[in-house]
Amino acid sequence: MELAESANTTIEYVVTDIYEIDLQKYGGYFDLLYLEGGILHYFSDIDRFMSILFGLLKHGETLILSDFHPLRKCIISQGDVDYFDRELRSGSVAYKDFFAEEEQSEFPDVSIRLYTLSEIINSVLSAGFQCRDSRSTVAGRMKTSLGSLRLWRQNKDLSSNRHSKET
Repeated sequence: MELAESANTTIEYVVTDIYEIDLQKYGGYFDLLYLEGGILHYFSDIDRFMSILFGLLKHGETLILSDFHPLRKCIISQGDVDYFDRELRSGSVAYKDFFAEEEQSEFPDVSIRLYTLSEIINSVLSAGFQCRDSRSTVAGRMKTSLGSLRLWRQNKDLSSNRHSKET
């Protein structure tokens, strides 16, 4: 908040269950949505999730999605995780191990659904986003990182996005 104040701008954080967000209030509201750090597997319905995100952005604005490459779970599990597994499973929240052992028992289990790279890309495109840019991150996870996808909201009616020359 101090940085925003120094830049003479404001930032509003909205903390909510994304599936229960008030789309009447927040539809077309945000200039930027930033998703970081391997969160997609916490959402049981990626198509619904992407559709909600699309609805939250102002027309022409940006969603930055930075997540781990879906193969990462398979690689680090040494074959125990099936890349094509579509089951909703129970697991631990990612940061649980950073707390004292006696506190860890207080953390509830979370539902996890792994997605293939094609499921992620198809969901993003089906929601109406257009891919502007894709870059791999350099921070030690380059080989297993999905990188950052910079997506922006355009009309779902692709014919309205076509440019024509008048003669």
